Amino acid sequence: MIIQKLIGPSKEVCNEWGMYFRKVDKEGNDITTYPYDDGNVMFHKLIDGVKASEVAAESFPLEIKQGEILSLDTYFNAFSIGKWKKYTKLSNLALEIVTSGPVEVRAYQTVGMVETEHMWHEFPDEETMYSFLHNKRREMDCPQEAEAFVTDQGQQAIRTIIHFSELADEGIYYITMAPCEDAVSLLSGAYTTDVEKEDVNPVELVLGICTFQREEFLKKNVNLVLDKVINNAMSPLCDHVEIYISDNGQTVPQDTFQSDKVHLFPNKNAGGAGGFTRTMIESLFHRQDSPFTHIILMDDDIILSTDVLERTYHFLQFVDEEHHDMMVGGEMFMLNLRYKQFEAGARWRGTQVTFYNKMWDLRRQECVATNECENPINYSGWWYSVIPTSIITEDNLPIPLFIHYDDMEYGVRNEKNGTILLNGICVWHPQGINKAATRMTYYDIRNMLIGMAGSETCATAGDVIHHLSNRIVGALNRYRYEDAEIIYEAIDDFYKGPDFFKTLDPLEKHAALTKYNYKYEELSAYDLTEDMVEENGFHSHYLAWSVWAIIRWILPSTRALKVAGLRDSGIAFGAKKIFHYDEEKRKGYMTEKSYARGWKDFCDYLKMTKKIRKNHDVMMQQWAEAKKEITSLGYWEKYLGL
Repeated sequence: MIIQKLIGPSKEVCNEWGMYFRKVDKEGNDITTYPYDDGNVMFHKLIDGVKASEVAAESFPLEIKQGEILSLDTYFNAFSIGKWKKYTKLSNLALEIVTSGPVEVRAYQTVGMVETEHMWHEFPDEETMYSFLHNKRREMDCPQEAEAFVTDQGQQAIRTIIHFSELADEGIYYITMAPCEDAVSLLSGAYTTDVEKEDVNPVELVLGICTFQREEFLKKNVNLVLDKVINNAMSPLCDHVEIYISDNGQTVPQDTFQSDKVHLFPNKNAGGAGGFTRTMIESLFHRQDSPFTHIILMDDDIILSTDVLERTYHFLQFVDEEHHDMMVGGEMFMLNLRYKQFEAGARWRGTQVTFYNKMWDLRRQECVATNECENPINYSGWWYSVIPTSIITEDNLPIPLFIHYDDMEYGVRNEKNGTILLNGICVWHPQGINKAATRMTYYDIRNMLIGMAGSETCATAGDVIHHLSNRIVGALNRYRYEDAEIIYEAIDDFYKGPDFFKTLDPLEKHAALTKYNYKYEELSAYDLTEDMVEENGFHSHYLAWSVWAIIRWILPSTRALKVAGLRDSGIAFGAKKIFHYDEEKRKGYMTEKSYARGWKDFCDYLKMTKKIRKNHDVMMQQWAEAKKEITSLGYWEKYLGL
C-alpha cells in the first residue's frame, strides 16, 4: 500500500526544487539548481555556492547525470519516520523507485536538533540562526531488490525496492541514488507498507471552508479538489472527501459547483469563527448519519496541493488508538517566498505566543530534519487544520470571537488531545509584516483576554498590565495614538462582561472600529521618495530603547520628519512627524507628535490599569463560566439564526 508518493515542484503550487530534490556531486557539494526569474516566479536569494539556472517545472522524468547523486533528504520527499513510529501503527516500510536504468542506492537516517528554543527576531541574520541547527546522519543497511520490466508506455525500466529493516524512533528516512553507468532518469517512486485492509483506519474527510467575497480564490481551490480528487477515479480519496462551504458574504451562486459532494451554505457574516463553525454544524450535526471522521478547516485564499490532502489521508489511516483524538496541523509557508516557512505551530500561554521554526528556509539541508523535532505547541492555525470529529461535540464548538484567536482558543481548550505536525503537510498563505488594519488590535486584545479565561495558564492582572504597557508605550513613541485608544476600547468591552458581549452585533462593531484605521497614501503625496526610508529594525535591548524613546518624545523634536519602515520598534524618533512606510504596499501613513493626545492617552492608561487590578480575577471567572454556554450547539444555532 502506498502511503507517500514522491512528488515534484510545479509552477502552480511551488517551484522550489530544493524542497523536493537535492543533487550533490561526489564530494558532497550541493549542485541543486533553483528557478530563476522567468516572469512567473520570483527571484529568491540563493544559498551560497548554489548556481541559479532556468529549469522547467515538470519534475518527472528527472535526469541524473554521470557524476551526480540525487538525494531525497528534502521537505517533501524524505519520510517522517519518527512521527510515523510514535503516532501510528506502521509496522514495516519500503521505498519503491522506478528508474530508466540501474542505480546505486544508499539509505540514511538523519536526526535534527536545535541548540536553543528561539524566535526569528533574536538573531541578526539567517546564518546566525541556522548555526543553532544540527543534524546527525547515519547510513543504514537496508535490503534491496531490483527487477527489470516494461512500463505501460513501452519503456524499459528498473524497479528497485529498498526495505527499511527497522523503524527508528526519531528523525527522517531518505535515500540517495547515483547512475551505475550512463545517465538515468527517475520515473516515479513511493514509500509503501504491507498491511491488511482491515487494519487500516476508515477515514472520511470533510473540507470546511469559510469564504467572504473571494469567489476567485474559492473557485480555484474547490475546482482543484474536484478535478484531482473527487472526480478522479485514480485518487485514493476519490470516494472519501466532501466539501462544505460557509459563504459569509452570501455572494456565491448555488450552482457555482456542479457536484453533489460540494455543499454551499449562505451564512451570517459572523467572521471566520462563525464560518468555520457553520461548516462543523452542517456536516456533523445537521447531516443525518454524518459519515465524517475528520474535518479539515482551511482558508479560502491558500495555495493548496492535493498531494497534501493525500498525505494527510494516508497518515490518518494509520494513526493508532492512543492518538486517534489528536489534531494534525498544516505548516504555513509564505506566498511570495515559497521556500520560507512562516510558522510551524505555536504555543499560547497567558499574554505570550511563541511561534516555532519561523522564517526557516526549508530548502536547506539542516532545516529539514530539525523541522521534525517536536516543540511544545498547543495550537495550529486554521489555514489548514485537521480535527477529529470525535472531539467536536455539542458542548465543544469554537468560541464566537468573530475574527482572531478563535483557532488559538480552540487549540488550547483541547490541548490535552495534542497536535501533530509533519514535513510535507503544509499550505502557502499570504503574509506580511504588520499589515493588519489597526482595528484588528481590538480583537487581539479583547479576544486574547476572553480566550485565556478558564485556562490553566490564565495571565494575572500584573501580566496583562505588563503586556499592554509594552504595546501602549510602543504606540505612543511612534505617535500612533489610535493604537493606544483602540486598546482602551477593547479593555472596556472585555470588562463589561459576557452579557454585554452577547448583545453586540459583530458587523456593527467591526464597522465602528474602522475609525481607528490609518489612511495609506503614496510617498509622492508628501514629496517623499523610497531612498528616504530609514529602516532601523528590531532591537534586542528593547527596554533601553523604549526608555530612551520616551525621553526623546518628551523633549522637543530635533527634526521635522522621519520616514520609517514598519519593522521599527522601540526607536527614539526625535521627529515632529513620522511617515510609516509599508514596503510591500508601497504606501504609508503620517503620524504627528501631540503632547495633548499623549497626555490624554497616559491618563487613560492609568484608568485602565486601575480597572484591571480591581476587576481582573472576578471577570476572568465570569468569562470562564460564560464560555460553557457560548461554545454550545444551541447557542451557535441561535446566534447564526439556524
